[in-house]
Amino acid sequence: MDALAHGRLLVAVSAVLEDTDESGEEKSSHMAVVSMINAAGEKGLLAFTGVDSMTAWDPAARPVPATGAGCARAALEDGAVALVIDVSGPSPIALDLSVVRALAARG
Repeated sequence: MDALAHGRLLVAVSAVLEDTDESGEEKSSHMAVVSMINAAGEKGLLAFTGVDSMTAWDPAARPVPATGAGCARAALEDGAVALVIDVSGPSPIALDLSVVRALAARG
């Protein structure tokens, strides 16, 4: 838990289009962290152990480095009940809410 709390992960951020002009060109957008919703409607914040695993999931996602504890805090602030690490592999793992809370408290 200590290694994960203080180790580096990458949070995926993507551009979100807010508005277009009359021709359909982008007028404004913002960057947002990326999360997934499971079949039960629960949100999980995505994090990755490296650029390669993030690129395998989405080549357009941009990496933002953070500690594991920082990722856990971001997940909680975003209303997520899980932190999903390396969703596209090679070894995906989902940390449930109790682990996310414990991880957030370590940082």
